[in-house]
Amino acid sequence: ALFGRDRDAIAAVLQGIPAAQRDALVGASVDLDERDAGLRRRVHAAVRKVTADTEAFGFNTAIAALMELLNETQRCRASMSAPSRAYAGVAWIFCRLLAPFAPHFAEELHRWFGGEGSVHDAGWPAWEEAALAEDSVEIVVQVNGKVRDRMTVSRTAGEDELRAAALASEKVREIVGDGPVKKVVVVPGRLVNLVL
Repeated sequence: ALFGRDRDAIAAVLQGIPAAQRDALVGASVDLDERDAGLRRRVHAAVRKVTADTEAFGFNTAIAALMELLNETQRCRASMSAPSRAYAGVAWIFCRLLAPFAPHFAEELHRWFGGEGSVHDAGWPAWEEAALAEDSVEIVVQVNGKVRDRMTVSRTAGEDELRAAALASEKVREIVGDGPVKKVVVVPGRLVNLVL
């Protein structure tokens, strides 16, 4: 797996981009579709985690973060017909994150993707806090304190919008029916509880 089947496609995407600008393919300022935006969040979170864990000699957790990133990237790749620019950017970053733990393999990936010189001279990737921010959040919808649904809503959704979304949920409407809702408790970004 590990980007092998896509090595030529990744190299083709990265070919015309100077090495110093390849990380920007998943930068916070780039407009990406929802799938690639999720990939961007994952790679920046992984860079932050691997950097911190490596500096603290927490190599096992750094490697675990790399494995999680690889698994998420491969799941994302399964939904693509061809590798996206963001996917190629993640591959470029991944090979440099891998270098301290699997140097020979990281060198091979670096060469596959058109890297010049050693992967160890390519520089350590940096994360962007702005790229870690999520635009949406999952909230729980309860009826009388029991979880009945989960919804993804905008992080900036207000109480009125959350209340309306909860009342519009089909799972909630099946339970509530035509009965009156006595009270609606809204905890923004967390939950909506309908009391019958």
